[in-house]
Amino acid sequence: LEGVAAAEPRRRLEGLLVPGRYDVPPGETAVDVLRGLLTTSADRLEASGIVGGAQSIGSTPYEVLTIASLVEKEAITPDMPEVARVIYNRLGAGRRLELDSMVNYPLDLQALRTTAEDRARPGPYNSYVVAGLPPTPIAAPGREAIAAALEPAPGPWLYFVRCQTDGTSCFAETLDEHNVNVRQARANGAF
Repeated sequence: LEGVAAAEPRRRLEGLLVPGRYDVPPGETAVDVLRGLLTTSADRLEASGIVGGAQSIGSTPYEVLTIASLVEKEAITPDMPEVARVIYNRLGAGRRLELDSMVNYPLDLQALRTTAEDRARPGPYNSYVVAGLPPTPIAAPGREAIAAALEPAPGPWLYFVRCQTDGTSCFAETLDEHNVNVRQARANGAF
């Protein structure tokens, strides 16, 4: 995929190993296992329709994979198409994505929230400082996240927050609406 070669070497494989079951024959070398994982993942990505789908929406497959990785980290399955729409709407408006999952990625944290200190750190994954997509995917997106990135739900939303303890998100067009959702999320114990 175009864009992979430009990625930082230690982050280069992120998103390229598709979730799923892999059969690894006993006695395989690490290099052979990795080669097999990449070959199978490439086949699975191609079967997902990412190449043709990306072209049909005017993106590269790597951009769609990157968006799908954000969706994977930010949403439960039922909310994925809406979260994808928020990402596209923010990108289209030239706004920063402001996703905690991006900030936490280079910190190797699996956390729902970030600290003010983390959000102030410079770097290409800090979506509170830098506009646009991160330089690489931040996770291995599944089929549902890829489908959502290729066909986001229609809608005007620019904000979302997990507002229920089951991970369900609430969506908003304006910052005022979003702040109401955040207060409700806190009241619900969602974060």
